[in-house]
Amino acid sequence: MEEMKSNRSNLQSATNIISELQARMAKHSLSDAEEKQIRERIEAEDRELAEKARKADQNILMSKVFSQSMVNKKLENACFDNYEPETEEAKRALEICKKYATNFKVSNPQSIMLYGTFGIGKSHLAVAIMRELSKIDLVVKRDESRNVVLKTRKMSMLFINTAKLLTKIRSSFNADSEFSEDKVLQELEDVDLLVLDDFGSEIKDVKPADFNTKNGFAIEKIFEIVESRVGKHTIFTTNYDVDTLFRYYGERSFSRAMEDTTLIQMTGRNYRLRGFEK
Repeated sequence: MEEMKSNRSNLQSATNIISELQARMAKHSLSDAEEKQIRERIEAEDRELAEKARKADQNILMSKVFSQSMVNKKLENACFDNYEPETEEAKRALEICKKYATNFKVSNPQSIMLYGTFGIGKSHLAVAIMRELSKIDLVVKRDESRNVVLKTRKMSMLFINTAKLLTKIRSSFNADSEFSEDKVLQELEDVDLLVLDDFGSEIKDVKPADFNTKNGFAIEKIFEIVESRVGKHTIFTTNYDVDTLFRYYGERSFSRAMEDTTLIQMTGRNYRLRGFEK
């Protein structure tokens, strides 16, 4: 709260200085050199204000992302630097994820699916991508005549365990729920980047005769979500291979989910068991 008050104070101070300088320019006939000096001072104030706002936003963004998301507490410090690839596939996955973060553009949607066995760092890499993207400022408004950025915003991101997401949607049906199904689905649709973690875990592996009965709701909702994300960035992590996912979701849902999606296979030791190895 104090940081927000300080930002407002800085904004008011900069606004007052700019207004004063503009008033002086309007009242007096200035030489070209004086006018240039004043304009440079205005632009410097613009840049300083934008930088203060950027730093303030970046400091609070990751805590906001994690408070709104369903991120395992052990992943909150995950980044590219503390990911330890042990196989060539894991090294390749790391490089692809770094490149994905570096080349990320809201206007050029690309999705990725990290798939492989349990505990090899798929979720780690997904959170690492989010951490890198938290440093990016998206330009909302620019003064083209002065080439000055007037307004920026941070990336909107959500990390959701798919099975827990389905539970959250089901809970919205309760009469005393604080949120509606439509609100949950709209939130998933609107974010710049959605991470669907542990994709496929919401599907019950039951007898073929019971498959649609047991999984109809999950398949329907997953299709709604991936359908709404067409034209946006989505990251999937899953412990299942492509053939299993195709069997679980069917051609319609799975082909939609994989539209513009790069598949990245990963192998290696289970991250979670390393501490128990001799």
